[in-house]
Amino acid sequence: MGKCPTDRRQYILDSLEHSRRREWLWVVVVAGVGFLTDAYNIFSINLVMPMIGHIYYSNNIVPREYQVAINIATLGGSILGQLGFGIAGDWLGRRKAYGLELIITVAAALGSAMASNGTNGSMSLIGWLIFWRLIMGIGIGADYPLSAVLCSEMAPTRLRGRMLTALLATLVPLIAIYAAREHLPQTTAETCDAECLKTLDIIWRLVLGLGAVPAAASLWFRLTIIESPRYTVDIVRDDHQAALDVNRYFYSGDHISTRSFDPSQHDHDDEIHVEGTNESIQPMSIMEPDEVSQTPQASWSDIVDYFWHQGNYRTLVATSLTWLSLDLAFYGLGMNDYTTLELIWTNNPNPTEPLYQSLLANAWQSLLIVSLGAIIGNILTMISINRLGRRMIQINGFFWLFVLFLVIGTSYRKLMDTQRSSVLVVLYILTQIFFNFGPNTTTYIIPAEVFPTRYRCTAHGISAAFGKLGAVLSQCILGWITGSIKDNKTYLLVFSAFMLVGLVMTVYWIPHSRDKNGQTLTLEELARGRAAKSE
Repeated sequence: MGKCPTDRRQYILDSLEHSRRREWLWVVVVAGVGFLTDAYNIFSINLVMPMIGHIYYSNNIVPREYQVAINIATLGGSILGQLGFGIAGDWLGRRKAYGLELIITVAAALGSAMASNGTNGSMSLIGWLIFWRLIMGIGIGADYPLSAVLCSEMAPTRLRGRMLTALLATLVPLIAIYAAREHLPQTTAETCDAECLKTLDIIWRLVLGLGAVPAAASLWFRLTIIESPRYTVDIVRDDHQAALDVNRYFYSGDHISTRSFDPSQHDHDDEIHVEGTNESIQPMSIMEPDEVSQTPQASWSDIVDYFWHQGNYRTLVATSLTWLSLDLAFYGLGMNDYTTLELIWTNNPNPTEPLYQSLLANAWQSLLIVSLGAIIGNILTMISINRLGRRMIQINGFFWLFVLFLVIGTSYRKLMDTQRSSVLVVLYILTQIFFNFGPNTTTYIIPAEVFPTRYRCTAHGISAAFGKLGAVLSQCILGWITGSIKDNKTYLLVFSAFMLVGLVMTVYWIPHSRDKNGQTLTLEELARGRAAKSE
């Protein structure tokens, strides 16, 4: 076959699209460990709050305002991390920022595990937990834009690897409590002696400290991962280095029937055939800079042109407000509050329940109500995302969440009064299913795909920060409302309105991710934004 000169950029994009599973899966796994760490560290604090209450407070309960402060510190730190590292990912590069967030997370997890009241109250346990959870939030928030964008730019399919994170976040305390059962009293909490308190202290520190393990295990791989080839080509404008990285990282084995591409060669007569496909990739000839189609560089004038003149601000507003609506309702449902789960599970909690049984029940309730729905929802998303598309899954999720919030908000008190709390358990599980087979997954994926390389990390960070802003507002609202509005869950009717807002924003301002033939659009096609519609 004769020579067919094309540019290195097309070679790099084709290489990414036709890489074998074992090549792109490693990127997804390394990023997935970060998602696991994030989910574990976010939710594990709520599972150890009952233990901290038994150890440090005479009524065995951590004051509500302290719990809210700890949660807000984590969420506030996440906002800082999402914005700061989102901008850094576009300005400095994905690789330079990647891994630093795990160092922050490891330090914060260990710091949280060593928090103390000091001698005779010389320090404040809650104060230290608030400080370390703020630092933890920065690390967690930083992982959102960096991992999402690296996955979208380096993997030919958008696997996220988050399916098991919620499960592991509840399994660890469950196992720790069961292992320590011999040291926990089988009678009421008031009989917890010095040995019992020591055991509880070990358990909660172990649960928080273990959040550093998966982060530390994947740290080396994050620090040594290659730069995103798309970033190297489009932003750094070093297509030679990008081709070398792709050739080394993706074409590393037996699936190339001819010699590997050598970017230093000027004359190429061979085609590279990728095993398992009918495609052939033409090795690239070196071209003059003005012959290569290059994307614009980030600048204030380009920001104004892309987001304002071309109308793509609507996409950023939509990804931000849909995420805000999601997290406002997600945290407002109270799934991260063990007292909420205990109430709907048992209807009338028994204050004289043995301590061991009480702690074990808290972990089981979180596992079954939160994790079961999350796992089912993520499995449904993984199965159907390429068939239905991100936008349709998000529309479907927001619609059913709107319905479920209306049902729970109007029927909660009646179901509790008639001893039918099992119906509420089912409703809560259904909300978890449609959170994850819906906006909890797609609001994370869509911003990593619909923006151009030069703004992708920043736009994802802004969208995610709006989500955590919604979570902060939710925590403030829950801490402020009292009386029958809170007890009867009628405030959920307000949150249902935000599900409707998310639905409308998705329908009108979230772009389609598939073409008219049902094929998923490439990042380059999506990056053209709304200007592509007018062509």
